Amino acid sequence: MKKTIIAAIAAATMLNANAGNDTLVIMKADTVRLIKNTNNVRIDIAGREGNSDYRYSTDFMVDSCQTVVTKEASSKRNFDFTLPVLGSGKNSGKTDVTLTVGFGLLLGNIYANADDKLLDIDGSASHEVWWANMLGVWVRPATGNFSFALDFGIDWRNYRMKNDMLFSVADDGAVSLAEYPEGVKPKYSRIKTLSQTITLTANWRIAKKLNVRFGPVLSINNGLSALSRYTTADGEMIKAKTNDPKVKQLTVDYCMGVTWHNFGLYVKHSPQSIFSKGWGPQFSSTTLGFNFFW
Repeated sequence: MKKTIIAAIAAATMLNANAGNDTLVIMKADTVRLIKNTNNVRIDIAGREGNSDYRYSTDFMVDSCQTVVTKEASSKRNFDFTLPVLGSGKNSGKTDVTLTVGFGLLLGNIYANADDKLLDIDGSASHEVWWANMLGVWVRPATGNFSFALDFGIDWRNYRMKNDMLFSVADDGAVSLAEYPEGVKPKYSRIKTLSQTITLTANWRIAKKLNVRFGPVLSINNGLSALSRYTTADGEMIKAKTNDPKVKQLTVDYCMGVTWHNFGLYVKHSPQSIFSKGWGPQFSSTTLGFNFFW
């Protein structure tokens, strides 16, 4: 905790006429210990603003009948803001490497952009659920406002169309767009994927409890299923499902999140299609949503 400690050692000088009338002011001390015995007071100070290696100690005798007053002013009411690039941040004296198990959850809507206008993915009905930091490694340098994380997670995505086209899966797993059977009423057609993710992010502490994370995401993808639902002219609801559509095994995305007190917003851009060329429609996508504890 950052504190402003005014160590008014004038109490000692009042008792020692030879000490003169000096006052020592130490701003934002890391730790302060005051030990008072019957006839002795000792003050130990470790760290101060801009110098975590600073040390100060003093002992002075007091009369057991006298009162020694110390004053502490907290900076909690002040907005703690530093320039992340120019400021040095809190200096811990060493680089900290930590193995973490996280509960960061990202929930977003997927908006696709395709040259083929027949591919009309509905962003309001296409979702991502991403547990981004199941297991990770955090590296916090000794100085500065940047830290770095390598996280492993799981990402579930659902791409849904609500127009007159459906996802058709061939015997070899290739995916194409096709029309619904004649005379039916389309409901939707979707494809689900499940990915193992490896995310490398830089964490930029802009202010107290306000952080920005950004970096690339490597996804190892698996196609779960393709499903189309429609109603026949007789009113029968049909579910046409095919498992294991062939998707591109590896894709690279880019993510950024802004977090305030463990809650915030995130965006993830996927410049590559989830299908390899010749194996499915080509499109890029952008996911917008909320992040929790990430």
